[in-house]
Amino acid sequence: MTGRDIMRLFIDTDIGDDIDDALAIAMAVGAGADIVGVTTVYRDARVRATIAKKLLALSGRSDVHVVAGASEPVKAPYYIGKLNYGAEEEPVSEGGGEEAARFMADSAERFGGELTILAIGAQTNLANAITRYPEKMEKAGKIVVMGGCFTVQHNEWNIVCDPGAARIVMESGLNILYVPWDVTKAACVGKDNYERILGYSGGGQAGFIAELVRQWQTRNDYVPLLHDPLALYCCMYPERITTRRLKATVLDEGEACGLTLNLDDYDGFGDKTRVREIEVLSNVDVGDVAREFMRLVYGAAELGKDESKAYAAKVI
Repeated sequence: MTGRDIMRLFIDTDIGDDIDDALAIAMAVGAGADIVGVTTVYRDARVRATIAKKLLALSGRSDVHVVAGASEPVKAPYYIGKLNYGAEEEPVSEGGGEEAARFMADSAERFGGELTILAIGAQTNLANAITRYPEKMEKAGKIVVMGGCFTVQHNEWNIVCDPGAARIVMESGLNILYVPWDVTKAACVGKDNYERILGYSGGGQAGFIAELVRQWQTRNDYVPLLHDPLALYCCMYPERITTRRLKATVLDEGEACGLTLNLDDYDGFGDKTRVREIEVLSNVDVGDVAREFMRLVYGAAELGKDESKAYAAKVI
């Protein structure tokens, strides 16, 4: 992405769980993306909206409209988790599932093919928008979903939180790129960068990110993974990634509920009406993702020695 190619972006996020949502939003701001709107999703969506609003305001983007979306899933076997950071923020009063779905769909209609929708949480808002406003959602240029897993059996978090919504999205036939866990798990901020962020004492967006990371650290004993920043990276640099097409479905009931089933590898699935051919990220330089994050959020020209080598995540 260059200065002449400003990315028009709509972000749907479960900021407040894993730290990577906050990192992705900060990275989008640092990249100069035209963020036309943000919606929050899943359990405590109003508190999540407050975190997103504060992060954007501290980066000089208080103009971005943030709507608290659906807290309840479309269809899920259980309701899981609690906020890992930002839980002390006062929840916003406005919003709800219908308002978020309408906001997303109206944005798709307004900006059309110029708009990329980045979905980095449960897909409840996205599914609601597709179900209630299908004609508007068809006008969106691209939808990039961080979610799923297609090479190993793993029930990825964003799918598990609302398998019913994930199935609606996958079966919609829209222009969707899946950025799956089996690729993103190789993308790490790096130990040296992590220590640098934890020790950051400046203000603004970078300072707020550092504070959120410190809160997140109290409940997590590993270096942050860049699941959602990698999904944003795919929006920014489509020429730097490799994708492939495969046949898949989402299991939304039974013991394997929440599994994204790769039907190129497994041909025993009976209901062929549910099968869709989808586009999936297969190869990316995850070292470059970490470098871009640090450059855009912390202005880092160099990385620590242990992070200087780029390496590829290639699983499909």
